[in-house]
Amino acid sequence: MKEFLLLLTIIGSCIFCNSAIAAPSTTETVKAKSTNTATKTTKGKYDVWMRIGYKAYDKKDYNTALINFKRALKLRPNDVYATKAIQNTEKRLAGK
Repeated sequence: MKEFLLLLTIIGSCIFCNSAIAAPSTTETVKAKSTNTATKTTKGKYDVWMRIGYKAYDKKDYNTALINFKRALKLRPNDVYATKAIQNTEKRLAGK
């Protein structure tokens, strides 16, 4: 199962990296598209990592869950959901 989650993470990263390729016609379009794509990519990665984290947590794979929640928190510092998920996961890893 860990291999599957890791593969999902890698595939998700590759998909989002390749989606940023575009050939806009003007400088304004380039600026608008790059900003829009960066926002979508960040949101998409955050969502993927949180989902993987929740699924791993439900399966009691707390190490995988923690890794993915921390990845999500890097994209959205001070995010309430990622922060709480990390706290809950660390408690489980500590045996509480």
